[in-house]
Amino acid sequence: MPDENELDVHIEDSEAIGYCTPGWPKNMAEVIALVNLPDGTALDLSFLTPLGSAETQACYASIKKLFPILNSVLQRQFSLNPSSLDAINSGMNQETRFHDFGADILTEREREIVQLVLIGHSSRSIALTLGVSLPTVKSHRRNAYSKLNISSQAELFSLFLLHLK
Repeated sequence: MPDENELDVHIEDSEAIGYCTPGWPKNMAEVIALVNLPDGTALDLSFLTPLGSAETQACYASIKKLFPILNSVLQRQFSLNPSSLDAINSGMNQETRFHDFGADILTEREREIVQLVLIGHSSRSIALTLGVSLPTVKSHRRNAYSKLNISSQAELFSLFLLHLK
């Protein structure tokens, strides 16, 4: 097992790209939006969909439509606040701040679901991860959004970024 600073990759002749990341779900495609940031780094937004499915094409079409807006917003964010993605923050560390987000008003399960959303899980993925039904996840998300006084995932990310400041 590699240490945390090593990338664990397996060479696989059967893979189109020649390698396989351990734990990668089988028969899944990755749709990626890559935003090049002003400081030379990049932000990678990745979505998993069933390989060869209509979902993959729909996800790609949606990202293609939204990319100019997403790119503009992120470029603007990082030009105004270049340290937006800095790993070290004065005061409480990022991991603690992540786990404390919404602690004052959300239930434990609502916070768990919000945290999974923040790290990129879809409602379906959350349901599979937690072993609960999709309607249960949607109910918890709806309740959390209501308590946070927001109505979209974009507002959730914005609120979370404000929480990190």
